Amino acid sequence: MTKTTVQLATAPANALTMFRKEFCTILFLAAVSVVAPAAAQDRYGSIVFSQEPNGGYAWGMAWSYDSHSSARSEAMQGCRRRGGTSCGEVGWFRNACGSLALGDRNGYGAGWGDSRATAANQAMAGCQRYNSNCRSEITRCAN
Repeated sequence: MTKTTVQLATAPANALTMFRKEFCTILFLAAVSVVAPAAAQDRYGSIVFSQEPNGGYAWGMAWSYDSHSSARSEAMQGCRRRGGTSCGEVGWFRNACGSLALGDRNGYGAGWGDSRATAANQAMAGCQRYNSNCRSEITRCAN
């Protein structure tokens, strides 16, 4: 019986360790260089309205803000600048359009949608539900 000896080629331990480090570094660099496309940042809008006791009204609107609270705060300030004493948010929207329609007897309707037309139609329908002589006051998009 003949005895066969097989000799495996091996690298010194420190060479293998260096290879592993280099390999891991290459993998890491490859992973961080594959950057996913940045997600679009959400944009917010807010509609604020105040029905005044004397039959008047005031409103404020803000659009394209980084947060709902920032948009609401700006819209509230706009309402107060127009003389509103009981300003309150009547609608808000994210990555969409918002609209305000005004009617007789300080009535209103607010709406939102993926287009200016959809938002305006919603606001007008809301206004006409309880008021007469409704008209579109403002429509803006946050996206």
